[in-house]
Formats: sequence, C-alpha cells, structure tokens
Amino acid sequence: MRITTWIAAAGLALLAVFVPATASWAQPAQCPQGSANCVDASATVGSMLTMSLATTSFNFGSGQPGTTLGGFAQNGPTAVEYSVTTNDAKGYTVTVAATNFSSAIPATDLTTENGLLGGQMSSPIAITGAGQPVTLTTTSAPSGDGGDGLVSAWELALPGNAPAGTYGTQLTYTAIGN
Repeated sequence: MRITTWIAAAGLALLAVFVPATASWAQPAQCPQGSANCVDASATVGSMLTMSLATTSFNFGSGQPGTTLGGFAQNGPTAVEYSVTTNDAKGYTVTVAATNFSSAIPATDLTTENGLLGGQMSSPIAITGAGQPVTLTTTSAPSGDGGDGLVSAWELALPGNAPAGTYGTQLTYTAIGN
C-alpha cells in the first residue's frame, strides 16, 4: 500500500490518499507536480504473517489396542487452538506434520479435522507419514482483524498389536503466505 500525503503551503491544506502500490495517482490541482510548495511523503507496508498456538500440549488418554482415542470436538481434550494473522492479499496455507509415536504406533495412525473456531470442521485429514506435512486449511484473502481463530481436533487409532507403554509425538504447525 502506498500512502501519499500532500501539503500545500499556501493554504496549509492536508490531503491524505491511500492507494495500492500498483495504482497510479494524479496530483491534485492545488499541488502541481514539481512545485516547490509541495511535499511528497510515502510509506511502504511490509508483508506480515504470524501464527500463535493457544494449546501447547494435550493427552489422548489411555486405551486398549485396536481402539481410537481422542475425538473431533472443537472444545475436546485433543483440540489444538491456534490463530493466523496476515495481510497477504492471497491468504495463507497451514500445514501440520507429526513424528512417529514409536515403530509400533506410526504417525499415520493420526487423523485430524480442522476449521474456524465455532465454525464447521473439515472432513477427516489423515497424516500421510512421519514428518510429511498435510494441509489443514488454505485461504485466498487476508485474515480478519486480530487474526483467524482456528482449531484442529485429533484422533489416534491404536494398532491392534500396540505394546503397552506411554508414547508421544510432536505436531509441527506451519503457516505460509500464498
């Protein structure tokens, strides 16, 4: 975005104009181009993209081999709340990657649903492999003021031969501008 401010010395009039950087602008009649009585000031707005996670950890609980833990509830114990803020006119994409729990419980046993907080969730999205990012959401416009509040809720399908024990994985969320 280009911000142009003209100050006309004779009348001390101030005109602030906000135009896209690609747009052309004709100077007002009271301030002709090249006039010694005019000041041209401009500013460049840089691109910005941030992500913050409101959830830092969760526990699937415990279960027997062959059962599914967790659930797709937005406010459930396996829900990860996060927000994305960007001024990118083309929007953003959020991906997530997971590590294996162990050789007996691979990352591919994880499934998530994703959506806007308070909105409809996506169809289930399966992790395709350890360290392999999968797309949670893609937008085609900047985020709303204060960012877009999002949530992903997780399920873990325990293999029928999963050995007893306590296991953990790491979920890595990434946001990139489009």
